[in-house]
Amino acid sequence: MTIRRLSELQISRQSGLSLNTHFRILAFVLGFVLTCLQTPATCSGYFDSKITEQERSETFAWLSSLGYPDVKDAQFIRVTLGNGAWQDDEPPGDTYGRGFLLSQAGETFTVLLLDLTTRTFTKSRPGAKERERVGFEEQSLSEFAAFHLQAIRAAFDPKAENSQRASEDPLSERATVFVLAWACARKGQGKLAVELYDQSTKMDNWRDTESFVTLRPALAKDIAHAEMWRGMLQFRDTAVPRESLLPVFENIVKNFRESEHRARARIIAMHLKKMVQEDRKHVEQRKTGKPIEELPQPEQIAELIFQLRNQSGFQEWRYESCDIFSTNDRNQDSPAHRLVEKGYDAIPQLIEALDDARLTRFVGCFDGSCCPHTVLSVSDCAEQIISRIAGFPFYEAKSPFDRMYEVGEAPSVKQKVADWHAKVRLQGEQRLLLEEIEAGQERAGYLAQRLVEKYPEVALPALIAGARQAKKPWVRAELVRRADQLKGDGPLVFLLEELKSGPTRLSRLEAAKAVHRRGRPEGVAAMIVEWNQDREKPNVAVNERGFDLARFLVACGKVEAIEALAQNLKDRPIAIKLAIVSAFGTSRNFFRSLTASNDGPQAIQLLAGKDHQDLRLAVVKLLLAALDDLDHWNETKANGDGTRVLNPRVCDVAGQVLNDLDPTHYPFVIASTAEDFDRARHKLKNVIRQDLGLPAIPAP
Repeated sequence: MTIRRLSELQISRQSGLSLNTHFRILAFVLGFVLTCLQTPATCSGYFDSKITEQERSETFAWLSSLGYPDVKDAQFIRVTLGNGAWQDDEPPGDTYGRGFLLSQAGETFTVLLLDLTTRTFTKSRPGAKERERVGFEEQSLSEFAAFHLQAIRAAFDPKAENSQRASEDPLSERATVFVLAWACARKGQGKLAVELYDQSTKMDNWRDTESFVTLRPALAKDIAHAEMWRGMLQFRDTAVPRESLLPVFENIVKNFRESEHRARARIIAMHLKKMVQEDRKHVEQRKTGKPIEELPQPEQIAELIFQLRNQSGFQEWRYESCDIFSTNDRNQDSPAHRLVEKGYDAIPQLIEALDDARLTRFVGCFDGSCCPHTVLSVSDCAEQIISRIAGFPFYEAKSPFDRMYEVGEAPSVKQKVADWHAKVRLQGEQRLLLEEIEAGQERAGYLAQRLVEKYPEVALPALIAGARQAKKPWVRAELVRRADQLKGDGPLVFLLEELKSGPTRLSRLEAAKAVHRRGRPEGVAAMIVEWNQDREKPNVAVNERGFDLARFLVACGKVEAIEALAQNLKDRPIAIKLAIVSAFGTSRNFFRSLTASNDGPQAIQLLAGKDHQDLRLAVVKLLLAALDDLDHWNETKANGDGTRVLNPRVCDVAGQVLNDLDPTHYPFVIASTAEDFDRARHKLKNVIRQDLGLPAIPAP
């Protein structure tokens, strides 16, 4: 506990404590304070109070020695960055940065910003949109520094609650304040430099995990963290050559010996140095060589494996695995994609690449509070390519953050791949696929698609046998789904059998979808029965694939399915109710995320044609009943158009969905209060009742 934390203790008679208890607490607090006053502060954010001029000068000199541009003779400017963004309901505005003008040539200028990044900008043309403007103007360093000092003192007031502000910016606020102090010192603003320096010693960094006696080691940790973070962001940018990346990581190794990132930076720099030399040699060789399309197949494969060093990717969410086939531009022509097209011919060379530690351009991230510093190796890429060719993974990560090569699994994976490849060559692919699928193990779920695509004439018996042997529900469901992809009526007997007696809802639902796609009524009828049975089992609709069942009934296009959903909908769990109601709206609706999936419903499209009037009427009746449902989602939700609603109710979402169906006939505007919502939905109810020939209801 620090002195700051003591200020959070509230001692009052209203607390219900006895007088003696109050005295004991007070004595403890006073004793703790006296102890703190007698002991040199070593807690994070509280440095030695006896700051000397020598210490300040040495710390300023240390920053100057790190290789950042000198600002002594540079003009202080405010930079308009050209990336203005919308803020709630306000019009877009410019985003500004402050820094020092290093050079200017025509419309291009280079700046050292206060976060220690050097950036080059090109001024925007006259008439550019306000939020796209790029330029700069001179500003008074002393005025800005004084204003910033006052603001930062208020923000980090030790007496204020929540004074530590978490920031996802690479450079901490503590280090940014120090950089401003250093700049003031270089520009002859001695008094401001002292005050800013002293303020930085009073600031916590929310990432701190250790204590510091002086400011310099804390700053070293902060700046090293920022440099590593930025280096990795540049690493994933294929437009930044490896020659430019190398100095970034070499500087971390040289200047930040105590940094937690130094060991990783050294490894990256070692690989980059070697790869830069290889790149130069490769460029020279390719100048006189044939185009890759004219090379023999083995040489084409070797060239594509070499190009894996440039393989990038897109990690949609920080807890997802790093999938090299998911690219930023949805490009299907990356080296990895092209190697998959080579198929089994590429396997021998890919097996050898499983030992390749060279780095790709795919950088995986942990979360917003940590530096995204995990880079996939060529070895990791090779495993993913082999797995894509084989149809199942050879490496199963224990967590989303595990990387095969980093955790030392490459040798064992290499042996698994070699054993599998030898078996394929000995038995042949068809026989191996049939054996794996008939066994019903996890591999069967991965291999079923390959069997159906390459050997459809022998696939059905193996799929049926594998489904009956499968112990994991998802494997059985996958085999059922793949059986439906076979042409003709051959799979129908199996699908109807699975629909009737499949052991899990997952496989029964897949069978229902398959039967429905084949124009048979049994699938919808069976799922309606399951939906009605769910009502008798509390929470089963959420816990046992209830969303998938509701999604199927919503999207099947059958009136009886909509009527089944509407019956006693108010008694269902709130998440299911909102998912069903939202499914009939557009993609901008609040709760589409609850029903989103690759094969999710496009129910609003089903209601557009003249041939679906009965279906549309059933949906409107469902939504009319939902307009009386006051159950709410206990969370503020943002709509696709930027509006936000606190704890939206089922009735509110139903009103918006009706408006999605027909904005003119069903007027409904997002309102700021429940009362306004109620007035709007009352009007909607009477519109619908009039359409149905029912009498209007009086206003509340």
